[in-house]
Amino acid sequence: MPDYKSRTERRRAMNNNKKQASSKSNQKKTVKRIFLSILAVFILCIISGIIAVAAMIHGAPPLKASELKTPVASKIYFKDGSLMTTVGSDDRVYAPINQIPNIVREAFISTEDTRFYSHFGIDPYRIGGAILANFKGGFGSQGGSTITQQVVKNDILTSQKTLTRKVQEAYLAIRLEQKYSKDQILEMYLNTIFLGSHSYGVGTASENYYGISVSKISDKTSKGLAQAAMLAALPKAPSYYDPSSNPTAAKQRRDLVLDLMVKNKVITQDQADAAKKVSIKDMLKTNTTTKKQRNYDAVLNLIESQYVGKGKQISETDFYQGGLAIHTTIDKKVQNTIENALNDDSNFSSAKKNIQAGIASIDTKTGAILGIGGGRHYTNGTNWALAGDTYNGTGNQVGSTAKPLVDYGPAIEYLKWPTTHTLQDEPYKYAGTDLTVGEWDGTYWGNLTMERALAYSRNVPAVKTLNELDNTIGKSKIIAYDKKLGINFNPKTYVESYAIGSFTANPLEIAGAYATYGNNGVYNAPHAITSIDYPDGRKVTLDHDEHVAVHDYTAYMITDMLKDVTQTPTTYSGPSLAGYPIVGKSGSTNVSDDLAKKYHLSSWEVQHGNVDEWFTGYSPTVTTSVWTGYVKPSKPTSSDGIVLTDNATKIASVLFGDVMKAVTSKNTPYWSMPNSVVRASVEKSTGLLASDTTPKSDIITGLYVKGTEPSKVSTKYQKLSPVSSLKASYDDKSNTVQLNWGYNSKQDISYEIDQNTSSGFQPIGTSDQTSFTVNNLQPGTDYEFQVIAIYTDPSDASKNKKSDPVKVTISIPGATPPTPGNNGDNGNNGNGDTGNNGNGNGNDGNNGNGNDNSNGNENNGNGNGNSGTGTGDSNSTGTTGTGTTGTGTTGTSNQTQGTSTQSSSIANDPVGINHADHRP
Repeated sequence: MPDYKSRTERRRAMNNNKKQASSKSNQKKTVKRIFLSILAVFILCIISGIIAVAAMIHGAPPLKASELKTPVASKIYFKDGSLMTTVGSDDRVYAPINQIPNIVREAFISTEDTRFYSHFGIDPYRIGGAILANFKGGFGSQGGSTITQQVVKNDILTSQKTLTRKVQEAYLAIRLEQKYSKDQILEMYLNTIFLGSHSYGVGTASENYYGISVSKISDKTSKGLAQAAMLAALPKAPSYYDPSSNPTAAKQRRDLVLDLMVKNKVITQDQADAAKKVSIKDMLKTNTTTKKQRNYDAVLNLIESQYVGKGKQISETDFYQGGLAIHTTIDKKVQNTIENALNDDSNFSSAKKNIQAGIASIDTKTGAILGIGGGRHYTNGTNWALAGDTYNGTGNQVGSTAKPLVDYGPAIEYLKWPTTHTLQDEPYKYAGTDLTVGEWDGTYWGNLTMERALAYSRNVPAVKTLNELDNTIGKSKIIAYDKKLGINFNPKTYVESYAIGSFTANPLEIAGAYATYGNNGVYNAPHAITSIDYPDGRKVTLDHDEHVAVHDYTAYMITDMLKDVTQTPTTYSGPSLAGYPIVGKSGSTNVSDDLAKKYHLSSWEVQHGNVDEWFTGYSPTVTTSVWTGYVKPSKPTSSDGIVLTDNATKIASVLFGDVMKAVTSKNTPYWSMPNSVVRASVEKSTGLLASDTTPKSDIITGLYVKGTEPSKVSTKYQKLSPVSSLKASYDDKSNTVQLNWGYNSKQDISYEIDQNTSSGFQPIGTSDQTSFTVNNLQPGTDYEFQVIAIYTDPSDASKNKKSDPVKVTISIPGATPPTPGNNGDNGNNGNGDTGNNGNGNGNDGNNGNGNDNSNGNENNGNGNGNSGTGTGDSNSTGTTGTGTTGTGTTGTSNQTQGTSTQSSSIANDPVGINHADHRP
């Protein structure tokens, strides 16, 4: 049994060993299969890669000597498809390699390709560095191109960053090195590279920047070293590093190239330090001869600044020498109109020679740029239609052009203010300061509607509006509101004076913002290119930002308020726009203390001069913004202007009117009022809807966001029912008239009683009853009275009401004639001579007449005696007249120097009464 077990165990052990051996064998087979599979895949990938690369190489264009030396011009087209201009073929200066100084060649090699003379067309070291950078920053973040590759890319291929293009570029670079010498390739490169300022190649660039042939650049002088380094500094970003327009950035880049030349042992550190001391100004040409004007330079500058360069839609190489067909939104009529207006010197005859202007016109509905005016007789340099950046605070302050954007637009959008919202124009200070908000005319107008405050560009209401917005919705919402209009404020610099335009912007920005109001609240970013055709058949279509920025009620209400501006000489001084559907807003900026001090301006210039003048407006089809101002000289002469005064302040309006009348039809329909807006007439005194009886003097009509308009009709001027059955009766015993009438009302009604006099109806009393007694009546006189019902609400004066008057007339009976005395002669009135005694006889109780500007008040005697005579001195009592059978009553004469005004006496009154008024 033990032997059996032992044999059994051994057998089992042997079987286990066989199994283990078989398992190891299987594992080895599996590893082998995996390895072979990977190898097969790798080989397949290599083969596929080779095939793919071969296919890419097969598709590479051939090397043509003509293409290696001459860039292909790009063509730019108008909106209608007609050719505007070409770019890239103007006045090139070709420099053979033996005329290019060695210092210029070495500057480019040190900057662009330090191993140019040692590699075979591609540089493995540069490729390795580029691959590492691409792993970190993504494909295309950095290239490893040699000078040879750049020649291929610039002259044969496009700058599109694709794998196919990179493979073809490497292949053609190797082929190029096989076909041409290093010096020939370097000559190609140095004559085709774009170096800014419309310069292709070092020969053209040296002429344009330095005014000398490139062969004159010497390594013997610090200036020559600086000029060579500057040329080599330009290919990275020609427009940005342009020494004539951006000297600060140009110097930084130039000095970096000098350091690279030291690193590559081309020059010494001392030479580099000396060259760095050469200013950019000293390097550039000293003559001021202006390059001949090219067609539509302002449009080219617009396209260059918005679309060309690193990180933009078009590379500089493609734009200037890539043979592109660029289709734009530029309207030939609008562009020519703008340029003609700017180049017409008669438009600027009221200003000094250094006046400048910028104009931007865009399609109101789409934001497409229709025309751009960079300046007067524009060729190159500052494009005043594009100059400035709101966020960074560069450019020109916009003045009152800001009011619809910063103040009243947000007030309507967020607070739903009606156009009749009342604001107080009064002395006012900026919050937390002693600085007074000034008005352009030095006066304050009191209560104003928002519409009138905007039309006449009042400053205090605008600042008050922004303050209320800050306190209710907060400044962040105002900043966000304007950002949607394309105006980007820096929150760190946002201040209260933004209400009246202390921030900067350019005409194109402002035009884009205003067009939003003309387009029912939809913002379109201004854009100039619709599509680009490449020589290889590719077509790239460009888009732009479009979004709803504000409610349609805000857009329409702002538009409606602006319609009065172009009809107001106070704020618009251009040609008449009557009949045109054009609205707009002016803007101007005051003279700062710093500017006045710097240029020694007089107090009159400070008070009456403006630094900037704007006019921006729109029709349903075109929006135009115009800026005018002086280019400030460093050392002004008597022929230079600093601030705009008198008629020079009107130039912006004139340019705006000329352009808009030329491109806007009177037949263009005016904007339709959206359903979100209602027009309502309200009483100024109550704010309620005007009634049928509200007088026109108390009615104002305005626009309201639907649902915010008053719902109640004012009863202030609504009339009560008139009194009924008005009667007048005379009581001879009391010498009074009793007025009685009827009235049916549940309200507490009072009554006003008026008497008709020589001055019209005058109140003589009131009554809470339906009756009234009139006293002190004169016999023989007709009287007319009227009664008006009145309701007074003690808690709400707007509910007070009156009725129409009801009139009644009554005649008071005359007096009984006196009985004459026996044989008594009728006395005559005393006649008062100027300052003399009045003499005369009493006549049947009639009054005496005062003559010669004397008021004679003679007391009449009841003639009852013979020849009774009364003699009266001024302010004295006359003697008693005696008669045969009777005695006359003493007559009194009161004389006052002046005009006699006498009332009739009442018969049978013992003493006749005369009333004389004393007037100067």
